[in-house]
Amino acid sequence: MTKLILLATLAIFVVACGPSRSTSDESAADTLANESVVAGKSRSKINLDSLDWSNQATIDDLGEDINRAMVLLESGDSTIFLVANMQKDHRFFGYDRPSLQAERLLLFSIFTNDVENNPFECRLGSYYQTGDMQGQTLKYIGVEGDFIKAVALAQDGTKTTLYFEQKWISLE
Repeated sequence: MTKLILLATLAIFVVACGPSRSTSDESAADTLANESVVAGKSRSKINLDSLDWSNQATIDDLGEDINRAMVLLESGDSTIFLVANMQKDHRFFGYDRPSLQAERLLLFSIFTNDVENNPFECRLGSYYQTGDMQGQTLKYIGVEGDFIKAVALAQDGTKTTLYFEQKWISLE
């Protein structure tokens, strides 16, 4: 009987003191980002994958309560714009093909460790919002399956086709 009480007490202690979510101001992703840059060296693949997973998990937990980019088609303009909103999070990539496994060309994220120094090495950059894209504009082209087809127009005339998951773009 004493062993049973001891085992029950131990089980309660383990459950009560087990892993929990941190309530500190610094997220796990921020910690990973801070620890992964040492003496100017770039992040390792493992830390970058961890950062990606951690930030994406935060967004996934929000469900539909996310910040979306907008296209105001009714006004006759096909410009895609996104304004960062500290009350609603966003994190989405622009791909070179309509596939989540395609090359990531562009990233919009509310997370500093996603944007600062373009850690995912997206060719078109990493930004908080479209207003930060100096010399580039995004234009809506159409829908392809579950993706929005767009083109990034650079000031020098360069055009780059890219695709965003539909859930991140609101057509008005």
